[in-house]
Amino acid sequence: MALRSDMQQQVNEGVVRPVVEQQSSGVIYSYYILIVLMLGNACAFLDRSIISVVMPQLKHQLHLGDVSLGLLSGFAFTACYVLFGLPLSALAERVSRRNIIGVAIALWSVMTALCGRVATFGQLVLLRIGVGIGEAGMTPSAHSVLSDLFPPERRGTALSIYTIGIHLGVFAGLALGGYLAEHFGWRATFFIISLPGIAIALLIFLTVTEPQRGQREAVASADLPYQSFLKVIQLLWVDRSLRYTMLGTTFCSFVTFGQGAWLPSFLVRSHGMTIGHAGLILGIASGLGGLIGTLIGGVFSDRLGDRSPHWRLWIVAVALGLFPVSMLFLLYTPVVGFIGVAAMSGILLTAVHKAPTSAVTLNLTPPRMRARATALTLFLTNLLGGGLGPLMVGSLSDALKPAFGKESLRYALIAITFFAFAGAFSYFVAGKHLGRPSRRLPAA
Repeated sequence: MALRSDMQQQVNEGVVRPVVEQQSSGVIYSYYILIVLMLGNACAFLDRSIISVVMPQLKHQLHLGDVSLGLLSGFAFTACYVLFGLPLSALAERVSRRNIIGVAIALWSVMTALCGRVATFGQLVLLRIGVGIGEAGMTPSAHSVLSDLFPPERRGTALSIYTIGIHLGVFAGLALGGYLAEHFGWRATFFIISLPGIAIALLIFLTVTEPQRGQREAVASADLPYQSFLKVIQLLWVDRSLRYTMLGTTFCSFVTFGQGAWLPSFLVRSHGMTIGHAGLILGIASGLGGLIGTLIGGVFSDRLGDRSPHWRLWIVAVALGLFPVSMLFLLYTPVVGFIGVAAMSGILLTAVHKAPTSAVTLNLTPPRMRARATALTLFLTNLLGGGLGPLMVGSLSDALKPAFGKESLRYALIAITFFAFAGAFSYFVAGKHLGRPSRRLPAA
């Protein structure tokens, strides 16, 4: 009963109470760990995004249809990513998160390198499944570590820095990956882009230490024992802010994964670009737009949230509401020079959601639930958004091809854009309930 009371009090307050006097790692070392984890996150998305760049070559050499490519870039990877994320996050609540992160990075990097050796579509699917299993161990453990290094009022900013790795990785995957694929082929590309991950894994094992769990909270780690997955699910369900935040990020991921996987192919088919040119445009747009949008989301969520807790998530609702304007312009403009600007603005707007979503999830959950709360959120966003988003675009494109020919992909991308409005509404509702003292944990 005491444990349930502690958890209920934390949730009712809307944010886990910070310790007044804390024994923690030095500020400089905390930021060093943050930068290393950010680079690991960049490697994850470098390896993940490269598949969209080499899809035209895979389509030609392995004789694949759009449905197969959608399965390869979406469901095959994300199904294992989310399924293994749950048990690995539970493990992260019990053992060294540093070790889980290091092994995970090494695993997905080796699997990526082996993708360059495949001879069949089936072999490539199996290796992409291996990449997904490796990447499943990264973010839940990393978020848990960062919550022990930074207090609640600075978590939005810290998580925005961590999340920058997504856009650095996507930028490298699209820009560098496009160049490598065009000049050296897809097999050499897989091997080359796997090398940074091996280096980061070694750096983690040699220089990063495991922080004390719960050191930034009023409830010490020893006072808050491991809880079941059912208890975590109950917390995420009964708290309306958490519930609608998960729904909003799922809708957002449906759009970003679906369009991210297919925009390079759209530029090649509809605008006659080379793989390298398309990758360079989208890489720069992703790098700049994602970096700026992520920082805006994290920093302004913290600052506006100090004045009114609702704005920690309402800033996301505003950004997602504006997103379809940018994407419709991108998909319809005949001017190639405007494509990069439209892509950058669209990516900026969707990137706003990442740090506030993670910060609110961490702030509303106790220390030994955070890895699993993050994993459950990723389970929904990646299985539904990352898994079905690219597959839906590919299926729609194939279905519309008899009527629209090579332009069928344009209309499939338009259809998925409007899920952003559902995401905006969900974040508005989540922000409306954020900070209210009416949330309750179910009775044990």
